[in-house]
Amino acid sequence: MEEALAIIAGALRDGRPLTVYGDYDVDGITATVLVYSFLRELGGKSFYYQPNRLTEGYGVNKGGLASICQRLAADGFAEPGVLITVDCGISDAEAVAEAKRLGFSVIITDHHEPPSRLPTADAVINPLQSGCLFPFKQLAGVGVAFFLVMGLRSYLVNQGSWKDDCDIPNLKKYLDWVAFGTIADMVPLLGVNRILVKAGLEALTDKAGRKTLAPGLLHLFNVANIAAGDRQITAEDIAYRIGPRINAAGRLGVSAKAVELLLTEHDDDARQLAMELDEVNQERKNIENGVALQATQMAESSFNKDCRALVLWQEGWHPGVLGIVAARLTDMFNCPTVLLTVDNGMAKGSGRSVPGVNLYEVLVACRHENIEKFGGHEGAAGLVVRAGRLESFRENFKQVILEKYSVVDMTPKLWLDEMHIEFSELFQEIFFENYNRLRPFGVGNPEPVFAANKCRINATRTVGAEHKHLRFTMEQDGITARGIGFDFGRGVKELDGKLSSMDMAFTLRQNDFRGKTSWEINLVDFLVDSQQPLQNDNI
Repeated sequence: MEEALAIIAGALRDGRPLTVYGDYDVDGITATVLVYSFLRELGGKSFYYQPNRLTEGYGVNKGGLASICQRLAADGFAEPGVLITVDCGISDAEAVAEAKRLGFSVIITDHHEPPSRLPTADAVINPLQSGCLFPFKQLAGVGVAFFLVMGLRSYLVNQGSWKDDCDIPNLKKYLDWVAFGTIADMVPLLGVNRILVKAGLEALTDKAGRKTLAPGLLHLFNVANIAAGDRQITAEDIAYRIGPRINAAGRLGVSAKAVELLLTEHDDDARQLAMELDEVNQERKNIENGVALQATQMAESSFNKDCRALVLWQEGWHPGVLGIVAARLTDMFNCPTVLLTVDNGMAKGSGRSVPGVNLYEVLVACRHENIEKFGGHEGAAGLVVRAGRLESFRENFKQVILEKYSVVDMTPKLWLDEMHIEFSELFQEIFFENYNRLRPFGVGNPEPVFAANKCRINATRTVGAEHKHLRFTMEQDGITARGIGFDFGRGVKELDGKLSSMDMAFTLRQNDFRGKTSWEINLVDFLVDSQQPLQNDNI
């Protein structure tokens, strides 16, 4: 850290350019916006570079470095200055060596698993690297970037850069970006992450209430139909409604638009960019559904009860949606899944894993000749395989999982936090006050799952596109609650004629409609006419 701070402070002092090299997902985009904005606030000659996922792929690459050098030269800089990577760089030894050859001072900030040999950067900031004393190891990329910014502010304070304490930048205004990236990257919302996200959501809610949201965020909330200013902004808002729209830009190769949206100070530009991202997200959904349909059919034709991994590939699959489709298949078939798209003799793709199976370690253990390049962490990874080695890689991947994780039970489980709750004790103001103290929910701190027995379902109807979702009311001992079952529309026929006795597992959901907020049931699973009530060992 000290080396990085000295390099950046020197560049600020000498007027040398500082370029932030980002990644194309929400974590990388918000980290880019955070570091770039703070350097600009300090008066630095700062720039950013967003790689195109479709033409450049993940991480630092030589083409991107050449583009940065051309831009800096066109702006009159005699030397390239400082390159700061965010959410990438730790696996890019060759590109980092090229950056050094071009004259950059290179600072890597990343949170992905480091390889055995680190790139020859001037400074590497990664809590997972050997010898790092930072106690919390599960930061998102934007979290690592935020601690760099915190360190830089402290360094400059000690250097006497501000005569008056009131001139020292208040980093609270950047916490909303930290919350966005941390939630969207699905790192555990525990420890430091929980503190950062909780503070970031509070800052977002405060800005919305005072109508001081940046134009980009304001219009992003508008297209996502979030009543910002009328209620608390939640992690669920970011994870399911805002994050996907920002991520869609990266998935379809236009991540620079997302950065522009978050940085712009012009209302008209923000409105236009937010609408464009909303359209890109719809396009992403259509592409994703097409790939998911094909991949599911392929998986169903090859899957059996003894299968402990899926590796599927196809020419023409859009590389930007493979990660999210792999996640869907992982949930559906309860095993690690890798999807790849084949083009010009190379297969590029993404993998997702199940609890208990470290995907990064599996790829490390796979034979070197089967994988050209990979990176990631325990639950998710990206990789490149030569097309001619795909069959060999598939067998290698499956064999490694079989050998290393044969004792891991991949049977899906639903854990209940409260097994026999009564509606009479649930829908009380004091209950919801205490419930909200558990927020923010996410990976590592999931929403509590409740079970209620002997319920009656009434007024069922399907809603949404293709009638995929189920609207209903539930009654228990004379107390009625509204509910929604996402992707349970197919269950209407199953429930028909069996409505008098149901055990159900559910979470709680805040529904916002026409400025009014109410609590409702979010259906997770159910048993009809069960002879024994829901409990942890039979779900």
